[in-house]
Amino acid sequence: MKTASPQPAAVVNAANQSGAAPGEYGSVVAMMEKGGYSEYVFVRTHPMMRIPPGLDAGEVVAVALNYLVAHQTLARIARIRRSSPALHRDRFHTEGNVLWWHPAGRPVAGPDWRDPGLHTLGLLLAGEWLVLLHAGDEAVSATLPAGGPLVPELDSTRPDGVPPSLRPLPGGTTITLPPRSLLLLRRNAMIAGIGT
Repeated sequence: MKTASPQPAAVVNAANQSGAAPGEYGSVVAMMEKGGYSEYVFVRTHPMMRIPPGLDAGEVVAVALNYLVAHQTLARIARIRRSSPALHRDRFHTEGNVLWWHPAGRPVAGPDWRDPGLHTLGLLLAGEWLVLLHAGDEAVSATLPAGGPLVPELDSTRPDGVPPSLRPLPGGTTITLPPRSLLLLRRNAMIAGIGT
């Protein structure tokens, strides 16, 4: 890949082992681990992104940053999923390891399923994970289940998915869920004194 000047995008000008032919990709951006400028950069095809024609330098940087944030968010979600067998099972969960949670701080009861005003629902999975889903247009309070502390792991309202605070929240704490949000919390066994 050759850059004519320190531009945020470049053009493939030589074939490589991965098969990118000169000009095949048009303008590209490669997400490099270390910054810097070079007239020639050798990269594999997979870290390159095609850039739509006609974008100015600021728009190219915005495309690259959006890609980077999406990549980091998906990598974070994959790490979270790999960290717990409860999140990557080959069978459906059974009633004994799934508890539907009401934002009022109690299990969901029969009439709750027919409440047209209920826009928030929690899922306590294997006693380890709490997924709070809020589909309402306004913020809502939700009370966490009793027990060991829960640590925020993923927040859909943040571009990178990282919650604003990773501070453990004691069981029974009432939190505020923003409109149209998902919050994933994990019971911290070490802090609760039940892990090693």
